[in-house]
Amino acid sequence: MSMMAKATSYQEKLGWDGQWEKVFKPFSADGLIPARVISEYKATYLVSGEDHDYKARLMGKFRYESGGREGYPIVGDWVAIKPLPDIKEAIIQTVLPRRSKISRKVPLGESREQILAANVDKIFIVMALDQSFSLRSLERFLVVAKGFGLEAVVILNKMDLCDNVTQRLSEAKACVGEHPVLAVCSFTQNGYGNLRKHLQKGRTIVLIGPSGVGKSTIVNNFMGEEVQDVMDVRAADSKGRHMTSSRELFLLPQGALILDSPGLRELQLWETGQGVEEVFGEIDVLKSQCRFQDCTHQHEPGCAVHLALTRGELSQERYDSFIKLQKELAFLAARKEEKSWRERKNKNRKNLK
Repeated sequence: MSMMAKATSYQEKLGWDGQWEKVFKPFSADGLIPARVISEYKATYLVSGEDHDYKARLMGKFRYESGGREGYPIVGDWVAIKPLPDIKEAIIQTVLPRRSKISRKVPLGESREQILAANVDKIFIVMALDQSFSLRSLERFLVVAKGFGLEAVVILNKMDLCDNVTQRLSEAKACVGEHPVLAVCSFTQNGYGNLRKHLQKGRTIVLIGPSGVGKSTIVNNFMGEEVQDVMDVRAADSKGRHMTSSRELFLLPQGALILDSPGLRELQLWETGQGVEEVFGEIDVLKSQCRFQDCTHQHEPGCAVHLALTRGELSQERYDSFIKLQKELAFLAARKEEKSWRERKNKNRKNLK
């Protein structure tokens, strides 16, 4: 889909504002123009700036100084580009500092960050009301959203495939606290009226969730046309088949921007801030009542969390999920520290040569 437009305020439609203008001043003096990354295909980017879409590639110097893919542009970034004469191609010279991001630890054990989206204002966490529905998975996605300080809306899609929608809604609301939880049917667009209320002009929303939950269908419904390929639901297990293989930013008719992303088969934590504490608020309250300040809530005497568990005031499932996430964060912190130590050691060796 092309995001070309001839309106002079097109950059504002893409989220450009006075703050971005201030950041960009030094680059403007060099004759560069701002553009937003719409999609990425290997080493090539589609960026939109002023009233044009450009096929863009990285400047060699920037590629070298970025230190690897972690420093490359991602969908949602604002970049400074130099258009090439007479053709709609450009060179990306730098990435503007990100206002926000959402990321995960790369799969397969590496202690490295994978940034999934940049400069987003809100997260739509999409889950399916079929056999794949999982409160534990929902908790994990919400911890990531809260960890990056982003507003979250939970979308329970495929309500037409669920016989107990009311119960699932109740369970999800109890799990996510004050965050909005909306049940929708993308086939009939039942529930979309309430969902569209969360689309604000000029604001960027990223859709995240497991594979096959219907994120691309939601984008198509918002756009009013099929801009994303989707496949039919499998008869064997009622699950949608994964189609989206890359991230892409769309400007909706309502004026909001939505970033569709591939389904995540694995969402390992990277940075969570106070995300775990906020998602497991009932446990966070109990922590202050424990005998020891550094209580791990596993084996220590005088643990208020364990007492609530034995009294039935805290569910075993919530407790197990909390402990699992805490262990994962502790392991990740240790791996990060080990990696940092090795990098310092290698740097010192180079300096001694």
